[in-house]
Amino acid sequence: MRKNSYRRSLKKLRKRITKEYDDFHKKMMRSSPQEIYDKCNIIYFYECVYEYFIDNEKIDPDYVYACMNVSDIFETLHDLYLRYEGLRYNTWEDIDGLLECFVYNQTTYPRAC
Repeated sequence: MRKNSYRRSLKKLRKRITKEYDDFHKKMMRSSPQEIYDKCNIIYFYECVYEYFIDNEKIDPDYVYACMNVSDIFETLHDLYLRYEGLRYNTWEDIDGLLECFVYNQTTYPRAC
């Protein structure tokens, strides 16, 4: 039963991730070259996180359920990344660490991850 719930939640999450990513992409395409240049780091963040959620077949269920509880997944994760300087997002392992910190922060008093 829990496995089916996870699959449904993952499917919904991927749909939300795709919508948020597409909305961001459209916004960036309407931006000036200077604005795009100025936002290159956040663009790269979106690309890495999007790839992680769309292509990764082994996403921890806790990460999926935690992300389903926020209104803007990318913004929430990016804010967390900015808050803790030790977090990274360049690899899937880095994003696992970011999501682990995110889950921890949702369930307990925020701490440095």
